[in-house]
Amino acid sequence: MLVAGLTATACAAVIALGDVPLGTAGPVLSSIILLLWRTWRDRRCGGG
Repeated sequence: MLVAGLTATACAAVIALGDVPLGTAGPVLSSIILLLWRTWRDRRCGGG
């Protein structure tokens, strides 16, 4: 799953950077994951 790989990479990057408090990173990562999922779904399902 490409999305799972991107998610894991994003999480690792945020943790490695250490610039973003986990309290802030949670909602941000959730938003990114949702955006990636919707983009992937739209492309795969033809926008439906």
